[in-house]
Amino acid sequence: MKHLPAHSSRFAAATACSLTLVAAFQGAGWAQQDSPTSTASVSTETPPLDATSRQLANLKVIVPKDAKGGFIAPRFAPDGLQLLVSRPGHQGIYVVPAAGGTPRRVTLGNAYTARWTKDGLIGLRDLESNEVRIIRLDGTQDHVESIPADAVYCDRDRVYAVPAAGATPVPVSDASDRFIEPKMCPKGKGVAYIGVQTGLYLSRADGTGKPLFLGRGEDVSWGPEAAFLLFARTRDDGHEVVEGDLFYYDTRGKALYNLTGQTDLLLKSPSLSPDGKTVAFEADGAIYTATLP
Repeated sequence: MKHLPAHSSRFAAATACSLTLVAAFQGAGWAQQDSPTSTASVSTETPPLDATSRQLANLKVIVPKDAKGGFIAPRFAPDGLQLLVSRPGHQGIYVVPAAGGTPRRVTLGNAYTARWTKDGLIGLRDLESNEVRIIRLDGTQDHVESIPADAVYCDRDRVYAVPAAGATPVPVSDASDRFIEPKMCPKGKGVAYIGVQTGLYLSRADGTGKPLFLGRGEDVSWGPEAAFLLFARTRDDGHEVVEGDLFYYDTRGKALYNLTGQTDLLLKSPSLSPDGKTVAFEADGAIYTATLP
């Protein structure tokens, strides 16, 4: 099972939201402006699940599993042309063309916090020092910078959003669970976040309305114009992964789809391409790409 970090990363530029997200929130029945502050325990029912009508297309292996256990945790570069991957245990940083090929090692060491920067370099976050070490693709260090303040963050297991620079943080979640991994639209209309014991929620960033509960989920990505959320749902038996599917929540149609319900793949760590058309993920040591429906 993938271990979830305690803080979200904002190295790569996120895709902009549009007013479609606002319309989706208002029409969902859980984001009324005059509602009290949202609490994660309010909503317990998930949207209807469709596991047949939408499926991945053009599924292919771009990096096969090898004798060293293969590769994990693909992450699309900002230009969509490369992927950052690592060895099992997040050992080493590698880069591979999104079209497929042999991963090229950039550097050794633990790559758990490695993410692309908006400039196409690689950032390694150190939460203890509150710094990010920026690495060029030849493995040399470019510079070190402070971790920028996030517009959405976790504090004492709750999620808070900052509606504007210098504004007072607004609580988005309650304290009924340990909430982590908040991800907000760049225009600040909605927040997706994860309850460790419960699952994935979607709330308004202003803290009003009831949150929408989407069930278990991890590795969340916003689609272009906030038209959808893409996330994984995995489960293990204490030793091996026994469930791993890719889910798609349509914020306009308010429907939830299992995109891999008709396959035998046990996938993990999905990464959405910048244009929102392709997903990369790992399954049994191999790296796959596929086209979203």
